[in-house]
Amino acid sequence: MYKFKSEQGSMTVYVTVVLLTMLIIISTIFMVTVSRNKEQIEVSLKVKEAYEVDNAKAADIYASLTGTEEPEYIADGLVLHYDAINNTGDGHSSTATTWKDLSGNGNDGTLSASPSNTVFYWEDNNLTISGHSGGLEYYVDTPLRLTGQERTYIYTVDANNLEGSIWGETDTANQNGMFNYHTFIANRYGSATQYSYTFSKSGIYSYAVTLSSTQLKFYVNGTLTQTSNNSAGLNCNNNLRLMAARYNNQNATNLKMYNFMAYDRVLSDSEIQTTFDINMKKYGITT
Repeated sequence: MYKFKSEQGSMTVYVTVVLLTMLIIISTIFMVTVSRNKEQIEVSLKVKEAYEVDNAKAADIYASLTGTEEPEYIADGLVLHYDAINNTGDGHSSTATTWKDLSGNGNDGTLSASPSNTVFYWEDNNLTISGHSGGLEYYVDTPLRLTGQERTYIYTVDANNLEGSIWGETDTANQNGMFNYHTFIANRYGSATQYSYTFSKSGIYSYAVTLSSTQLKFYVNGTLTQTSNNSAGLNCNNNLRLMAARYNNQNATNLKMYNFMAYDRVLSDSEIQTTFDINMKKYGITT
C-alpha cells in the first residue's frame, strides 16, 4: 500500500514537471513570437517613415525640376503680414475680428467692428468695405509703428470706386507720417512728399511703397513708377491703420484688401518684383 502511494506521488510529480515544462516551452514560444511581432512592427514603422521621407524628398525634387515649387515671401525685415486667405493663422474665418499676423511678430490687426454681410465683411480671399458712406467706422487697427525707421509697405487691393484712404499712419490732421488716399500717396512732416495716382479703378493691383531717409518710391504690380525726394523724414505719428486714415472723412468707401505686408527696411527693386510675382499667382492679378 505504501508502495502504491509512492508510485502515485511519483506520477504526480512527473505530471507536474511535464506540465511546468510545457508551460515554459509555451511561454518561451509566446515571448519569441511577441518579440518577433514587435520587431516586425518596428521594422514596418521604420519602412513607412523612410518611405514618407523619401516620398517628400522626391516631391520636392520634382517641384524644383518642373518649376512648380511653391515660392516664399521675403522674410528679411518682415514685421507684419496679413493674408485674408489665412486670416486666422489656421485658415480662413468669415467671422474673424482679429487679422492674424503671419510674420510671427504678434502684430495682429483688430477690426473696428464685427464683420457683417452687407458693408464690412470677409470674402474668401479679402476683407471688403462696400458702399460705406458714413464717417470713420470700418477699419483695421494694427500695433505697428515704425517711426524713425526706413520701411516698405506692400498691399494687394481692388479699389474700384474707392473714396477715402487705403491706409495711414498719420495723426487726425493727416500729418506726421505716410498715408494712401484714393488720389495720391504722401509722406508729411512740415513739408510734404506726395505722388498723385488714381487708385480708384477696377481690378486687383499690388502696390508697394518704400521710404528711406532720402527717397519715397512707388511701385505698381512690381514695376517702379515714381521716385521722389523725401523731404519729410521718417516720422510716424500713429500705429498703422488699414482701410482708413485717422482723419474723420477718410474711411474707405469701396475697397477689397487681399493682403498687407510691412518691412522695417527698404526692399530692392528685385525684391519688390519677387513679392509681386507671388501675389500675382496667389490673388489672380492680371497685368
